[in-house]
Amino acid sequence: MGRSFVYLDHSATSWPKPEGVARAIESFLAHDAGNAARSGYALARRASGVIERTRSELARLVGMETPERVLLQSSCTDALNLAVHGVVESAHRRAERVHAVVHGGEHNAVLRPIEDERERGRLDVTVVMPDATGRVEARAMLAAVRAETALVALQHASNATGALQPVAEVGEGLRAMGSEALLLVDAAQTAGVLPVSMAGLGADLLAFGSHKGLLGVTGLGALVASERVIPDVRCGDEGARMAPVRQGGTGDSRLRAMPRELARRFEAGSPNGLACAALLGAMESETPACPERLARERGLYSAMLEGLRAISGVLLYGPEVSERLPVAAFTVEGYDSAEVGTILDGSFGVAVRAGLHCAPGVHEAMGVGDGGTVRASIGWNTTEQDVERFLEGVRAIAAAIPGTR
Repeated sequence: MGRSFVYLDHSATSWPKPEGVARAIESFLAHDAGNAARSGYALARRASGVIERTRSELARLVGMETPERVLLQSSCTDALNLAVHGVVESAHRRAERVHAVVHGGEHNAVLRPIEDERERGRLDVTVVMPDATGRVEARAMLAAVRAETALVALQHASNATGALQPVAEVGEGLRAMGSEALLLVDAAQTAGVLPVSMAGLGADLLAFGSHKGLLGVTGLGALVASERVIPDVRCGDEGARMAPVRQGGTGDSRLRAMPRELARRFEAGSPNGLACAALLGAMESETPACPERLARERGLYSAMLEGLRAISGVLLYGPEVSERLPVAAFTVEGYDSAEVGTILDGSFGVAVRAGLHCAPGVHEAMGVGDGGTVRASIGWNTTEQDVERFLEGVRAIAAAIPGTR
């Protein structure tokens, strides 16, 4: 696919998609686009097959032996909402006092449902802020845990800076403390980019979408639930610590309540078969979490970082290269971040994101809480030429005389 502009917004979504995605979508629409689990005829069975293959592939991706524990949702945001509201609702039904510890640099997909529960009086919250590089200390997260803490929320990597967070250290610390708190990990930025393992991270709940590092399309996310959340997949309400928060059709019309078994207990409504087909096509085209791909992207990022550091007036934010994904967060002196993004797009044909990136807390910690930063994120198809064209644009912007723009 030819491109007339440079795309450096892979933290928002991958683009363009691998060619296998379009082929998979076309094939699904032509041969498999029935309504999964709603009828017994061949078209519906083929649609169900696509859904279940997707579930199995995602389980394999995160090291989950039981595919039914992969709860398919409409997005990573939807999955995170299920985790937060579902855990609080379950505790509320047991008349338990509930407390959550949340990293203050989280995406709004985590912060807003937690704030909603707090405003409704159902959740006490302790917010642990990151440092000036956007990283939070594991010991600070663990120090905030109390006896009644039901949930600890920490992203795997920041969508604003790419900063990798000490998730595994927090997970290990929670186990060492004997805490009953569930660890919720937002892996929106890392799934498909880095190896993401439920056991390796110590995650009880792991959320991610299909359209970023996994290279699929929007409209599909997943929440993976461990045995600590739901002990028995055949009886999802027995001893469970997460309740359904959305009810509706699942294919079984006789039950008044949601089915008890996984994954249907948490999957009301018709599944997005097209997005599942697209994801399967993407995973066949490009191996997720490929070490060679990550090494190439980090090499390009190092060149980008070196180029930005050489430009007078450019200020960089975030941790060292080894502690982050290939994402550059920067500002240009004399310019609002939104202005830089507009000029790069309009004058140089370079697509970046500017602003707070749905993560105001991390920008406040870095001292840019008003206008935010410019974010340039490298992806699976970024080239050396893309990076150089981007740097040419930033050099020209920084060299312009203030007041003459």
